[in-house]
Amino acid sequence: MLIIDDNLEFGILWEVISTSEDNSFYYGICKILIDGEFFPKKERFDNTLNAIFHNMKKAFNNPYYPGGVTNGELGLKNITDKQLGYGEIPDVIKIDLADIGDCFQGYEEYGCLVLYLGYANDMERLFYSEDNGKTFREIKLKKGTVKKVIMSLPEELQKE
Repeated sequence: MLIIDDNLEFGILWEVISTSEDNSFYYGICKILIDGEFFPKKERFDNTLNAIFHNMKKAFNNPYYPGGVTNGELGLKNITDKQLGYGEIPDVIKIDLADIGDCFQGYEEYGCLVLYLGYANDMERLFYSEDNGKTFREIKLKKGTVKKVIMSLPEELQKE
């Protein structure tokens, strides 16, 4: 399955490969599409899709601001990788990615994806890192793009 925004700049791709014996956990592939690239770069077939989707939605249902919150607007101020990585910027939401955000020694290419989201008037600034927050890239999207895609993820999964 693929859920993607109208401008094809942000999306989520997944496939259920297997389930737990009681069908309460669904495992498979999950990739985040950002500006034409899929992350993480290497495939893992055992991502816990329920946890990934739940945690991503939680970023909007119960947002976590590592640097605190002032007025909810990040604006267009310059931000360094270090400030983002250390959670020093107010008004930036961390989007928890569960399995695909985990970073284990020797398995860095299978995860380590970090996402932060901030708002600036009618746009949103999505900061993403594929090296566990050491360096970040940014894409500016129409405000509401990331939330719309994430909140469109299914509550209940099923094996195809």
